[in-house]
Amino acid sequence: MQKFLEVKSSTKAELRTDWYHKCVRDRVPYVTVTVRSRFADVHFDHITLPTAADDVLMGERQAEIQNALKEIFERFANAKSHFRLSSTVVSFNDLEANAARAAAEDVYDLVYSYVRPVIHPTPA
Repeated sequence: MQKFLEVKSSTKAELRTDWYHKCVRDRVPYVTVTVRSRFADVHFDHITLPTAADDVLMGERQAEIQNALKEIFERFANAKSHFRLSSTVVSFNDLEANAARAAAEDVYDLVYSYVRPVIHPTPA
């Protein structure tokens, strides 16, 4: 399963829009990697997730989730890297391209592990 969309900064908006709609349809985190030669940015936005996921991302485990996201950033960052973090949007900037791809997978896995029970509950 594809966990993120890799694009170049010159990629047409249509491709990002298609990815957005796929994430909405599949009820999964919207994660992109924008590659610029050697460096890349990772972006996650909760906007594709059902409203029930907001309660998880902004609820009592918010600090735990944010700490785990910071740990992912620190694992893949270099001296040039920086990040922005809120409860619903995450950006890791200026990671080396391969590190960005790995970080994107980890961000997807982390977010999905927290929201999966409310967006894809297992039948009783």
